[in-house]
Amino acid sequence: MKPAFIAAILGAALCGGALHGAEPPVGLLNSREHRLMSKAVGCEYVIQVRLPDSYDKGDARYPVVYVLDGDIVFGLASDVATQLPRRKDGPEVIVVGVAYGGTVDTWWNTRARDLTPACRNAPAPKEFPNGGGARNFQDFLATELMPYVDSRYRTQPGDRTLVGYSFSGTFAMHILFTQPELFQRYVIISPGLGWDKDQLFETEAEYHARSSRLPAVVYLAYGDQEGRSALARFRRLVQLLDSRHYEGLRWMSQVFPDETHMSIYPVAFTHGLKSVHSPAGASFAADLAEKEQAAIRQDVSAAVQGMFAAEGRLDAEAAWAYHADVPGYRWADIDGQFYDYAGARKVWADYIANCTKLTSTTAHEEVMVLGPNLAFYLWQGTVEATQKDGSVSRNEVWTARYLCQRINGAWKIVGGQESALPPQLAPPKP
Repeated sequence: MKPAFIAAILGAALCGGALHGAEPPVGLLNSREHRLMSKAVGCEYVIQVRLPDSYDKGDARYPVVYVLDGDIVFGLASDVATQLPRRKDGPEVIVVGVAYGGTVDTWWNTRARDLTPACRNAPAPKEFPNGGGARNFQDFLATELMPYVDSRYRTQPGDRTLVGYSFSGTFAMHILFTQPELFQRYVIISPGLGWDKDQLFETEAEYHARSSRLPAVVYLAYGDQEGRSALARFRRLVQLLDSRHYEGLRWMSQVFPDETHMSIYPVAFTHGLKSVHSPAGASFAADLAEKEQAAIRQDVSAAVQGMFAAEGRLDAEAAWAYHADVPGYRWADIDGQFYDYAGARKVWADYIANCTKLTSTTAHEEVMVLGPNLAFYLWQGTVEATQKDGSVSRNEVWTARYLCQRINGAWKIVGGQESALPPQLAPPKP
């Protein structure tokens, strides 16, 4: 049954949704609304954006908090997120709500489709016959929404928070155990853990079987009046996570007294947002286990060496696949010229196209781990290039500095600088 209070608050929470009557809806300060058609899901979403107070006062970049169920919680969530930094209770953030617009029925029925994993243990419940579309919605977030937001706003690479409640909490748990690197922080409130006969516990077991690492900051909350079976599942989840000892996982849980499934969101969201952005929850490299840092260093090195190998094959496309077109991408070449992503890609492709041989030999490399999804790569070595005219240049001291980010599980270069001492030139062979 749809909670009665939802119908009452939906009109106030909708950002641009249809309202009865001739009067305009209440607006929110520093807010924007976009319409985004999803190829992954096949429907249009209302994307609600609330900018921090200082956004128009400089060129700073901000963490992004993605709030699901935006139809009913965006107003509340964005107000809290805007208020907290005014008393230094949290950082300034960009809040992005994902909504459907329209009526209560539109929201209620469509969220069941998007936020629940495909059933594998039992048929979808009769009240949610369209459930099971989480995979498509997950693709929408990763491949459509996030790039859309990053291209239009000054977002901070590698600092995204996902907020889910009830079914959207179920979805957040699903993301955590299937594609955890998609977000760095999770605020998960009253997740529906019983979906498809406790499928999420199976998903966690599958993840644990393939990985002992779970680099994320997670806040979990439930109300003690949400029902005996629901609370029992939540306590089972807490005990399970406590026993796993995942490397890189920092998490906490709270059970709020006298809170029901309907009343839990405001207090849990406030505590959750503060918790995942507190110093104890921040993604500092010092908090990462040495084993995890070693794994990151190895993975970043492998990615950069993969790029060098592709350059050695004179395969510009394969080499550039190790770069990511992210907002703010900047590249400085050895001549001191700065380029954006497209410019750097063209310059490098033209250079490789003029070579018949290109060799990069590593003398020394270091990887500075800045967090579970961010690293700085330093390289020094020799670069020798043979041009199509037969001339050969050999730089004995070539240095490179690459900022690397883990994006959808793969390490990508998101900016860098190269410099070199003057090359030793050999004339073309007669």
